[in-house]
Amino acid sequence: KSNQAASCVATTTTPAGAQPTASPAPAVVKRGKHAQLSDILVDNGGRTLYRFTRDVPATSNCSGACAQTWPPLTVAGGAVAAGQGVSAGLGVITPADGTRQVTYSGQPLYYYAADAAPGDAKGESVGTVWFVVKPAGTLVASGTADPSAAY
Repeated sequence: KSNQAASCVATTTTPAGAQPTASPAPAVVKRGKHAQLSDILVDNGGRTLYRFTRDVPATSNCSGACAQTWPPLTVAGGAVAAGQGVSAGLGVITPADGTRQVTYSGQPLYYYAADAAPGDAKGESVGTVWFVVKPAGTLVASGTADPSAAY
């Protein structure tokens, strides 16, 4: 497990204040538009959401240093709301650190710390294990099928 977490860490540094934090308001997951990637999942503020293909349904395999680069989408109260264009099921899991991480189609969701502004998607295909999520629950993955079966 620690080897998996080490392999997901990028060499970028987190800009001050770039990591989203849990809020008492419901986490909203909705469809957003990206110029190159088309329809993607974003949070209510327009920040791109990602999946880690080494996760398994309802289990996050990104913690410690990995979670600093790939902060999980969390919600303090556990409330999650489906925004426009969201068709797959939303849920919440509780990883070992005790946070309440949002899932989509059973898969944990994350941000990428190097995405400085809404609409950024710099984490697409990082390490060939991090991918932007489409509203149908599939991954952008350069138009390929969900690569998580390889892990």
